[in-house]
Order: sequence, then C-alpha cells, then structure tokens
Amino acid sequence: MGGDSVSVVRTRAGRLSYHDLDALADSLHGLAVRGRIVVDLAEADRTTTAALARLVVIRGRLRRAGGDLRLTHLHGRTKSLYEINRLCELLPCEAAE
Repeated sequence: MGGDSVSVVRTRAGRLSYHDLDALADSLHGLAVRGRIVVDLAEADRTTTAALARLVVIRGRLRRAGGDLRLTHLHGRTKSLYEINRLCELLPCEAAE
C-alpha cells in the first residue's frame, strides 16, 4: 500500500467492549478506505474478546474495500487477550513508536 494515507484513531480510556465499538466502527467506515487505519489502544487498559472479534470483522470489511486496519499500544488485559486468542495474523499490531 505504498503512498496510501494513514489515519490514527484513539480509543477512550478504560474498558473497550463490543458496544463501545459502535462509534468507533462508524468513524472507521467514514475514513478514507484506501489507506491504513491504526487504532491506538493506549488508553484501553481492559477489553473483551467480543471487542477484539469485532475489530477483526471491521478489518475484513476495510480490506475488501481497499483499506486496512492495524492496532498499536496493546497492554494489560487487552494484550493478554490478543495473545491468548492468537490474533497477530488476523489483526496485526504495529510496534509503538
């Protein structure tokens, strides 16, 4: 995807659940689909498996439309769930800068 745009979307502090992704999903679909979207989870110290699953679904939709979705700043319970569920190929995580 060389030369494509990169948009960073930050989550709110605290717990990230399936329903918390409603607004995030709307904003992701509103961004240009021909670029990469990086979801910054620095403020999300807790999450649910359902929320991560929904991010996988959103990524699939974006990829079919010509874009992509990546995560960054995984930590705490969010990182543990990500690793336990082996999501590295379905939902790639970029190294924090």
